[in-house]
Amino acid sequence: MAQVKIRTYSKEKQLVNERRQQITKGALHLFLKNGYHQTSVRQIAEASGMSVGSIYHYIGSKEDILYLLIEEGLEKTLSSIRGLQEIADPVEALSKAVDKWNRSIDEFQDMTVFAYQEMRNLNHEMRTRLQEIDMRAAAIFERILSEGVRQDKFHVENVKLFAHTMLVLGHMWAFRRWFLRRHYTLEQYIQLQKQLILSAAGTAKAQEDSTPSKGR
Repeated sequence: MAQVKIRTYSKEKQLVNERRQQITKGALHLFLKNGYHQTSVRQIAEASGMSVGSIYHYIGSKEDILYLLIEEGLEKTLSSIRGLQEIADPVEALSKAVDKWNRSIDEFQDMTVFAYQEMRNLNHEMRTRLQEIDMRAAAIFERILSEGVRQDKFHVENVKLFAHTMLVLGHMWAFRRWFLRRHYTLEQYIQLQKQLILSAAGTAKAQEDSTPSKGR
């Protein structure tokens, strides 16, 4: 998968990574509070404890900072489910995938909402790269579902659509948190998601993983 090249004047890779993390950490709060367009590089420099000149030593533009932030969030959520497709029992794999995906979205819920809102401000190359990361997450779900169908443990007609639905159901915890948190704990939400997804996949284990559906 092609990487997006971001300009830097430093040849020390580790130092570049450290400084970029310092920059994105300072930028995140400002972007969430003020929005991307209302935040200046000077403000990001102040929040990062760096000068504007130092900022531009490690990145080429404010757009680069936005890209690095969203890329980091997507990679972290992807890492939460990486390798689960290797579990021999697809029912167990799917259950764990639902659990880990939703916990990851809970951990990075602000970033999840932010990414949806601001990705449109990136150029085509950057958006394509980020979409490829998202597709890698969907591919893990697809492989789990396909193996379940192969073993006759799942009865899913459109695996690709089912996989993307699972991703979006996880995102709902971030987008609808204003409502969901009034009625469910994270644990309740995850168990209900497992019940819903396993039932839709056509497995009897949905009953085993179910919990009372009443909220708090």
